Amino acid sequence: MAHAVGEGLGAHEFGNEIRISTNNVLAYLIFWLVHGIRCSLFPWGPPEKQYGAVFGRINELVSEKRLPSFPPDRLSQRDVRAIDSLLKDNYSPATWSYPTLLLGALSGLQLENNVRAFNCLGPHVGSPRNKIFKRFMYATKHPVMLFMTADKIDCPVKSEHCHFIMEQDSSDVSETKGHFLAWKTFYSERPVAFCIGCKTSELAITTKRFLDLGFQIIGAQHKTENTAFIARNQKFIDEFERGMDIQ
Repeated sequence: MAHAVGEGLGAHEFGNEIRISTNNVLAYLIFWLVHGIRCSLFPWGPPEKQYGAVFGRINELVSEKRLPSFPPDRLSQRDVRAIDSLLKDNYSPATWSYPTLLLGALSGLQLENNVRAFNCLGPHVGSPRNKIFKRFMYATKHPVMLFMTADKIDCPVKSEHCHFIMEQDSSDVSETKGHFLAWKTFYSERPVAFCIGCKTSELAITTKRFLDLGFQIIGAQHKTENTAFIARNQKFIDEFERGMDIQ
């Protein structure tokens, strides 16, 4: 993703006028060393070994050995402390007042309610620290675009690895003191978009799944075996596209 974004920005004069922050050391190096685009690393801390992600104080407060729960447990007080520490940091994107778009990836997205996914819905990731970092991203209230391929939609959910990011039941929000976030609230009330890569032969059935959730679709113009589309909700259109005067 960093290479593609860097190529796109490098092709325009405004490439270095855009402020970029990443929590991935590999993306950080690609922006600087490959494309010569200024980029900051946030938060600070040692990268994890598999993907090079940096989590800051989440490393101190969230155990990497935490196992998934189904339905997912409410955020603990330590989780909330970790999220708040990133939100209040002077260098946090949460403090940016100019138009901001957050980009992220997912291990999977469950749209179908079934027992094979433990009757859980929404996005999931492969580690507890990544889950809490994603909750920090969503807590900024900035528009977010999530990237994935269609084969990760309703993919097998492994009980030992898949951490669902959001709460499932919105009946009681008191325990998390403002950090409660149900999947339906996320996709219907927050500015959210999904960029999905898929086979052209599966385009109609894949886009319909997002249309059924109330998203609007932008499709790729090329005619090849593989394609992509962006599904975004009305909040994303109102707060990001219209704010940036994107047609």
